[in-house]
Amino acid sequence: MSKGEISTKPTVFISYSHKDEERKDILHPYLAAFQVHGLILLWDDRKIDVGALWYNEIRDAMGRASVAVLLVSQYYLASDFINKEEVGSLLDKSQRNQLVVLPLLLSPHPAAVRAHGVAHTQKSRHAPAQNDRA
Repeated sequence: MSKGEISTKPTVFISYSHKDEERKDILHPYLAAFQVHGLILLWDDRKIDVGALWYNEIRDAMGRASVAVLLVSQYYLASDFINKEEVGSLLDKSQRNQLVVLPLLLSPHPAAVRAHGVAHTQKSRHAPAQNDRA
């Protein structure tokens, strides 16, 4: 799509850490099938031309997006750029009902792992031992 061209197709913005690029590449063909059929425009930062003002390109793409797919991993959560420049803008737009945010968890969050471990341990502690049969 050229700069002056306006599309009526929804733009799907993929937000990810470059450390998760292989995983983004696995997802891409699934979404690209919708693009091939003319249903969406798929955008990630690899569409930025060499020499382009990359920050402006990312901001413009987020502004056009109707859907944001967030590939959430420990790298994503630790990224200063993602946290400062992408997540806040995307969530603000979502709060205004201008964007659907679809977080995809690529790895469990440490808090979720601890909570699961605690729940599992508590359940095990209260379950009867295997040798305790009436």
